[in-house]
Amino acid sequence: MDDVRVKAEESCRYASRAKHLRAEEIDAFVRESLAALRAAHPAAGPAFSIYRGCSKEDEQIVEVCLPTPAGEHEWPGGEVAYTVARGAETDYPQILGAYDAVAAYAAAARRELAGPPRETYLTETEMEIAFPLAP
Repeated sequence: MDDVRVKAEESCRYASRAKHLRAEEIDAFVRESLAALRAAHPAAGPAFSIYRGCSKEDEQIVEVCLPTPAGEHEWPGGEVAYTVARGAETDYPQILGAYDAVAAYAAAARRELAGPPRETYLTETEMEIAFPLAP
């Protein structure tokens, strides 16, 4: 896992599919959703997933997203704290270490997290874990 860094991002429009999922269902849903979104829309950047928290049934609310000019949603621009996980680091539960590292960095830097975390799929074996930061 890379060190945690901060960067500014531009806003982007995206198309998406969302669902409440148990941890063991997430990978299959992400792969299926990415294939469906890529078949229906021209990509304008790397795909990503937003994790919007847990339901009362301990299921993640996962939104799989593909940047595209005709997207019905908009991801806001702004600063994010992020790290890159590679290989086995991207597997569950190892990936949780990347989330913890970003959250710990923000706390140590006295920066407030300003929204749900996001996984951006850089390659088949690399993903960026990012949290938006409050201004």
